[in-house]
Amino acid sequence: EGATPGVQLKLFSSKHEIEHKLAKLQFHNRVIRVYSSPHNFDGTSWVCGDFLIMIVTKTSPHYLIEMYDPILCHNMREMFKMLWEKTN
Repeated sequence: EGATPGVQLKLFSSKHEIEHKLAKLQFHNRVIRVYSSPHNFDGTSWVCGDFLIMIVTKTSPHYLIEMYDPILCHNMREMFKMLWEKTN
């Protein structure tokens, strides 16, 4: 609930126990896939329109960065699309 109508969120998650619990929940307009690879993501990267949002809470200092960059966001969306297709 609370998602923008007509927008579907596609999320990659890690292998942590809490992420598995969240993946089992049914969220409106969300599809969550656990990304299994020898390479791990230790932070969150979110492309929202022309903004890239990066969040790291695993290590201190914790941080959140919001950056406006249409070109970088386009490239990140394309990269995430390729990863999404690989996880089918």
